[in-house]
Amino acid sequence: MQQKEFEIISIIASRKAEFYINSKKGLLASLPSSVDRREAALRLRRAIAELDNALFISEEEKASNIIKAGLSVKQLKLDTQPILNLIAQAMSKT
Repeated sequence: MQQKEFEIISIIASRKAEFYINSKKGLLASLPSSVDRREAALRLRRAIAELDNALFISEEEKASNIIKAGLSVKQLKLDTQPILNLIAQAMSKT
């Protein structure tokens, strides 16, 4: 793997981690007490890890072919609906 590829993967991994942390806070707070929070967090982490990396690249970055390190997920203005749909599907599997 070349240096540039490694940097891109690192940036996307960082974005996925940020998305996981933000999603986990909201998800766990909204779950009924009968749901195992640890299992829900594990499923969420697994679902986000398995998402297509391209979902965490903004349209602007795709158009310019430049991945900007240091931007938060919120600053990217990602289309989160496809991400949320895939996560919901993955988490509902038993």
